[in-house]
Amino acid sequence: MSAPHLFPPDPLGSGGIAARAATGLEATAEDYIGRVRLHRELCRIAADRMEGYDAWIMPTCPILPPPVAAFDGSATEQRFHARLPRNTRPVNAFGMCAVTLPLTGPETGLPVGLQVVGPARAERSVLSVARTLETVLGSVAPPDPSAFCAAVRAG
Repeated sequence: MSAPHLFPPDPLGSGGIAARAATGLEATAEDYIGRVRLHRELCRIAADRMEGYDAWIMPTCPILPPPVAAFDGSATEQRFHARLPRNTRPVNAFGMCAVTLPLTGPETGLPVGLQVVGPARAERSVLSVARTLETVLGSVAPPDPSAFCAAVRAG
């Protein structure tokens, strides 16, 4: 018996990803060069904002994980997936570095992430801050997947 897909088999056909990517097909060379310049400027602004800080600390995801039953292909599920990268996308887009520490969610007991973000090429500093936080907060035991596995088997 195969496990159900938590994500559609064709991720480019879901959530508007293909439609967003297709807009790039219409870009001219001038558009592309302008966007590259804008990206460089935004990366510079992000680096300037990090000046004087060892790291920014924030949730990896802006929302707590819902129950597995919520993954039913509904609009609610699509909104959930659209919101997930809200805190990680800028870090990636602006060339910053980050690490996520697993924590236990306060309401559900499910794992959640605490993201430690630093400027580009500051991996050593970011890992040092993350290690200190892990020492202070403690590490999280891996979740027990038995309930999830039972739900998958019940199908």
